[in-house]
Amino acid sequence: MSSLLSLEFLLEASQAVCLQKGQTNFSGVSTDSRQEVKDKVFIALKGLNFDGHDFLDQAQNKGARAFIVSHKQKAQKLLKNEKLTVIYVPDTLKALQNIAQLYAQRMQIKTVAVTGSCGKSTTKTFAQTLFSPARSFASPKSYNNFIGLPLSLLRVDKKKSFLIQELGTNSPGEISFLTRLCRPVISAVTMIGPSHLEGLGSVESVAGEKKQIYLKSPKALWVFNRDNFWTEKLFQELGLNHSSVLSFSSHHKKSADVCLYFLKQEARFSLIEGVIGGEKSKAKVLFSGQANLENLMCACALALGAGVKPQKIWSLIPQCELPEGRGQWFRLKNLKADIFFDAYNANPSSMDFFLQTCKKIAPAGKRLFVIGDMKELGQDSVFYHQQLACQIALLNPRFIAYIGEYACFVKEQLKQNNFKGRWISSKIYNKKIVSALKGELRAGDIVAVKASRSLKLEKLLFDLVGRKIF
Repeated sequence: MSSLLSLEFLLEASQAVCLQKGQTNFSGVSTDSRQEVKDKVFIALKGLNFDGHDFLDQAQNKGARAFIVSHKQKAQKLLKNEKLTVIYVPDTLKALQNIAQLYAQRMQIKTVAVTGSCGKSTTKTFAQTLFSPARSFASPKSYNNFIGLPLSLLRVDKKKSFLIQELGTNSPGEISFLTRLCRPVISAVTMIGPSHLEGLGSVESVAGEKKQIYLKSPKALWVFNRDNFWTEKLFQELGLNHSSVLSFSSHHKKSADVCLYFLKQEARFSLIEGVIGGEKSKAKVLFSGQANLENLMCACALALGAGVKPQKIWSLIPQCELPEGRGQWFRLKNLKADIFFDAYNANPSSMDFFLQTCKKIAPAGKRLFVIGDMKELGQDSVFYHQQLACQIALLNPRFIAYIGEYACFVKEQLKQNNFKGRWISSKIYNKKIVSALKGELRAGDIVAVKASRSLKLEKLLFDLVGRKIF
């Protein structure tokens, strides 16, 4: 953490009242007493289902030396230790955001902001590899909301560094707020599709929400995906008149700044070819599937925008690895079969990409699916799960295990599409699922696993290969 993080700085940024002056310089900021807090500032956030003020004692016992609170009475105990600094603010979340924003300004952090209906984390992970010639950081895990973004900014400890930052949303106004907070120098949308419809209502509304990353960063370089219907619309509406734009596409070979396409796709790796910033070349990549290729193209465009030379980008592409839980491969050695695990999240767009990949990497007789619900689709949930069943039926898998509350709709639609394979379902994952799957497996099979994160299908991975993720 930078030496910027002093008591003087905290008071300036949050315009707060210092109830007690103890230690005056701090090693970082924390909002979670379960994590490392020694010599840090503990900010007691308060939400619908939690209150950081209930953990002040725990944070103090673990070594926190400053506390930002909005509840004076609950902070009284802290005042008995004169070595502690105690700061009062009316709103601790607002204080965290203000501290992070001023910190970013003083550190001259150059934020690269990435949003989209899917692909944010993969693009961020790829981009961090490609940015290696420059000083860069990436937001940890999915630190992409009102709390995560400020914490990401405060983790950057070198001046004039790039921060590759996800921006997430599930309700109107969030992208606008987060963009204004981090003030990106490069803004990108990976793709737009049906996601978080419970809060956003329609794909049109999702597009309107994602559009704000451009509108609220008028001085930034804008990166556009020209292979997605909605982002191409944004390119035509906004990109053609903006002063600083890069685009990526597998199809617009003459006009896109980054154009990559597959020469060969296999299960665990693929061969790609194309042009990056005018430099034509080929590379081996550790993934397959068009969605991951689009994420790689987006990351390449971000690196170009940050000043990384095209030749250097090409040399780093083979080092790009998928983040945990997205398109990973695991070997069932005793059964001589493979697991294709992509169960970090799921929405109709990512599920469509997933099924397209499955079609390319395994013949029909070797496909087994463990599929679960796609969450947060609102009133359109039944429709999208029926559509999912139609897509699965076209792939003619030998076995389907379905987990979630929409199993009945999927089963009925499969029946209407003359699905002949074996079917098993459950509202939650259980040992019966893994037993049925093991009984069905044969040498050379591929078990494809995908669902929303809340279904916790990583339990299947542990039961099959003893691997813990997430």
